[in-house]
Amino acid sequence: MKIEIRPIEKEKWHGKKEADNFMRDKTISVLVDRETKLYATGLNYTDTDYEDQETGEKVTEASYYAKLLKQNLSNVYIPGTPHEFWEAGTMRIKLPNSTMFLETNNPFDHLKYKVIKCSKFVANSLREYQDNLYPDATHYIVDGEEEMELKAKKAEVKFEVYQKYNELTKTEKIQLILILGEKNLKDKSDSMITLEMEKLMESKPREILEFLKKPKKEIVLEALLKEAIQKNVLKYHKTKYFYGDAEIASNYEELTRFFEDESNQELKVVIMNKVQ
Repeated sequence: MKIEIRPIEKEKWHGKKEADNFMRDKTISVLVDRETKLYATGLNYTDTDYEDQETGEKVTEASYYAKLLKQNLSNVYIPGTPHEFWEAGTMRIKLPNSTMFLETNNPFDHLKYKVIKCSKFVANSLREYQDNLYPDATHYIVDGEEEMELKAKKAEVKFEVYQKYNELTKTEKIQLILILGEKNLKDKSDSMITLEMEKLMESKPREILEFLKKPKKEIVLEALLKEAIQKNVLKYHKTKYFYGDAEIASNYEELTRFFEDESNQELKVVIMNKVQ
């Protein structure tokens, strides 16, 4: 059976994703289970579900592969004594920042697959990662049926986004791009705005739908604050926000509340004039 393992697309500190993401490869190895004090190999040591190829005797998975590979696959951990197989280089498994495949008909790939399934860095599926069952995961095992279902749902979301896109004014598109894409396209051509919108619709369809649920007044204010920060009209330093030398907020939520306050509307107008 062919097993496909993919890296999880995450936006890193450098802001790059997918092919542009230069996240390093990850290497995992067989660890000792804290509770059982045994090597977490993923192999079954109790159920006799395999048949010895020579004798026909029913044996455990661990015994079957130990004989097949002529290796010691015991999961017994002896402190201070490295395991001759599990701690050897063979079972140091590199998870590349690209799709990898294992063929479980290959005995060594079968063992690697079992070890990978024990790792907190590899989710059993993308859905289980999204459900936060594997918060530390960097990779996931592809589930064919689940992949089809997720693609169908993503297509539905994109279709809804495209429908709502046609209802947006040019100003609303610019605000959306500024907030979700961190790009200020004010005074730019319609074609450039369309190009950036298409990129966002492809990469952040769900975020766009959530964005469009916000009250327009809230979107207008958020766009104003983003632009004011970009143009250094409002200064940001160590989570705090300043207008001139005066601190006006200790975090972004407080900054939003500050400018929602009726008593601060005069300063809001001043800032609006400065970013125009």
